[in-house]
Amino acid sequence: MNGQVISGPFQGHSNSLYSVIFSPDGQQIVSGSADNTIRVWDIRTEKTVVGPLKGHTDYVQHVVFSADGKQIASVSTDTTVRLWDVDSGRLVQGPLKKHGGTVFLVEFSPDGKRLVSVALDGYICVWDVDTGALLSGLLDRHPEGSVAVRHTPTSSYNAVSPDGKWVVGRSSEGPTVRVWDSLTRLVVANFDGNSQWMDYVAFSPDNKRIVMGSPDNDTTVRVYTVDW
Repeated sequence: MNGQVISGPFQGHSNSLYSVIFSPDGQQIVSGSADNTIRVWDIRTEKTVVGPLKGHTDYVQHVVFSADGKQIASVSTDTTVRLWDVDSGRLVQGPLKKHGGTVFLVEFSPDGKRLVSVALDGYICVWDVDTGALLSGLLDRHPEGSVAVRHTPTSSYNAVSPDGKWVVGRSSEGPTVRVWDSLTRLVVANFDGNSQWMDYVAFSPDNKRIVMGSPDNDTTVRVYTVDW
């Protein structure tokens, strides 16, 4: 392993790239850019094979392939979620509108039937892929009063579990980190975060651990086990 460049640079975007990810088979890459477009690239030819996909009216913050590689989900500073067909480049769902701020994270459930989107307005939305319907609404407060995670736009970061069921993030109430069910909206776990400025969280592939890290005013990384 020598870190040698084996493909690229891929040229086509006219502004900064905010997101890039491999297709499930590893033969393509999808990229989202501050030029408001999305491109799918062939790794072998280094050419754009789908796109540029146009529709977002502001920076494309995050793009992701579905598990079968047939669809791409994208989210943007324009507050919308969009779903694209990879073969044709056709917009199949969207713009899905409910968020009130920049949407910076989107994930498919493993079965490809749901999308979970996270935005700087502090809310999470769960969408039906086939219909574009909002399944569980904005996660704000559970009807019985238990507070779900609500994030501040300056310092919080969220993650969706590999199975699409759980969402983790820092509460606006302080360094508390909470995990909740993306459909029922119930908080299922609470942790004490690294510091008031805990910014980065991620699930392990088996859903059983969460890693948390902080910016330079804390300097720590912690791993938590989760017993569902």
